[in-house]
Amino acid sequence: QEKEDEAAAHELVHMSHTHARAAAVLQPLVELYGLHLIQKDMAYFVGSNMIDTKAAAELPKMLDAKIALVGGKLSELVYIMGIPSDLVFAPVAQNWVEYNRMDKPMKGELAPNNRI
Repeated sequence: QEKEDEAAAHELVHMSHTHARAAAVLQPLVELYGLHLIQKDMAYFVGSNMIDTKAAAELPKMLDAKIALVGGKLSELVYIMGIPSDLVFAPVAQNWVEYNRMDKPMKGELAPNNRI
């Protein structure tokens, strides 16, 4: 029983570290989404005197900074969200011509009559 308890305690410590790391990585993404929502309805917020024009003028810089921060954490975000690495690719960053060869089983993204 003692070994089982020790293993359970170890698992709890591991999970708490994992959750803390996930929260730290996801926090800037949540903040970016919040800034996006504010930007989307900025006219309403300024018109209702909820945000002054000086703060509104700072929003693009805040968004740029948050985008840069989130962009630097993309690998961690992909890992935390459980996205398999084989799904993370950008054909345009690879050999785009090879990717779109018509004789391949998937026929690339430019297959004729390709409907989504």
